Amino acid sequence: MVKTFDVRKYIIPLTKFLKAAPKRDRTKRSIGLVKLFVMKHTRAKVVVIGEELNRSLWEFGERHPKHKISVFVQKLSDGSVFVNSEGAPLKVEKKPEEKKKEGKKENLEEITTKEEPKKVEEKKEAPKKEDVKKEEKAEKKSEEKKVEHKKEEKKTPHKPSKTEK
Repeated sequence: MVKTFDVRKYIIPLTKFLKAAPKRDRTKRSIGLVKLFVMKHTRAKVVVIGEELNRSLWEFGERHPKHKISVFVQKLSDGSVFVNSEGAPLKVEKKPEEKKKEGKKENLEEITTKEEPKKVEEKKEAPKKEDVKKEEKAEKKSEEKKVEHKKEEKKTPHKPSKTEK
């Protein structure tokens, strides 16, 4: 049985993984490590990192990220997870509100008698003789060019390789 939760607190250690990374990529990798850690511990497929957490990781630049971070993890209704640093505000889910109908209430008869806009159907016309002739001429020209190109290739002398001599 999997326990469900709303908010959890984690302390994520980053030190031993970051020492193996090149200095220029340490903060980028720490963001990936946070996502992996949260995915592993919450079994979520989608992880969203909050702005405050991102700023705290990048605070000392790309070469010197923090060694440990304390985060709050909030599971959202759509199955994704929101991660933010401790002390930062969490996402508040908005409940969808029903749209209120304004104006007069229409009777069932009025709704059924309303005419729906007619869709304009495009008529497919048979191709005109002039268009067909133009297309045939264009095809003949392209075929002639291909034939001429092949003839030019045949005219060029063949250079024997060293093994043929």
